[in-house]
Amino acid sequence: KTAFCQGIAEGLGCTDPVSSPTFAIVNYYRGPRPFAHFDLYRIKDSDELYNTGFGEYCGGDGLTVIEWGELFIDELPEEYLHIKIELEGAGRRFVFEPHGARYEKLCGEVEKNAGTVN
Repeated sequence: KTAFCQGIAEGLGCTDPVSSPTFAIVNYYRGPRPFAHFDLYRIKDSDELYNTGFGEYCGGDGLTVIEWGELFIDELPEEYLHIKIELEGAGRRFVFEPHGARYEKLCGEVEKNAGTVN
């Protein structure tokens, strides 16, 4: 998951080193497009989630990646992209599940252009 987030940060032009937010709950990376990375595993309830500033990051400028978001489905934005990382042999398989028109369109574009090189 951290390697995936490192790739996202690089693609967004963030220059801060990327690490897992397991104990920090959220890591924020500066760049041309800000990037917040949450790990909700240790959050116990909606009040504690609120105190992290979660609502200020989701749906704001930049990108928010949320690990363990399924623990707080009702707190997620109306539209989001659920990415599951599954073990497949010695590698990983990424499964994209769009929620909302914005992410359905994005996944359609990715699928249409899969295998092409620009």
